[in-house]
Amino acid sequence: MKTGPHTLVTGKTDTGKSAVVKTLLPGMMASGKYQKLLVLDYKLDPRFGADLLTDDPEEFLAAVEALEDCLLVIDEGGATVGRYGGELQKISTMYRELGHQAFFISQRGAQIDKTIRENCSNLIVLMQGRGDAKALAESFPRLEPLIDDVPMLEQGEYIFVPSFGDPKRGRAF
Repeated sequence: MKTGPHTLVTGKTDTGKSAVVKTLLPGMMASGKYQKLLVLDYKLDPRFGADLLTDDPEEFLAAVEALEDCLLVIDEGGATVGRYGGELQKISTMYRELGHQAFFISQRGAQIDKTIRENCSNLIVLMQGRGDAKALAESFPRLEPLIDDVPMLEQGEYIFVPSFGDPKRGRAF
């Protein structure tokens, strides 16, 4: 799967959002393009294999600002946006110049700030309601013909929507 500067990953609880990202991380880290893997995850899941795994947004943001060429994972980014929206916007816009690439993972893509959504080149959408899929289609118009498919996706099944090219279905497990 080709990845762009940033990817938004959305889906209901237990649909496989983190599992999809975890399948992509080893190959991306092995590419040599990234110096470190930094993960903000309130569950502190060690299966991310992160160089920095924290549930503290301030510790995560300090590392993002201090380092270059990192792969970033913000798990449950929708919950973090309320208090740290401005900082997450910087990750999606200005910190790209530091060589960072981010995965923003959220149960509801509509909760992710529009600036962040608009700066994600890719969308990985797992099962969620039609209303959330419709909201995502505003930022990812290639999802529009598939809106009715999104609520019917099985656990681990996703639709990858790039900014350019056709959406593709996949399965994480």
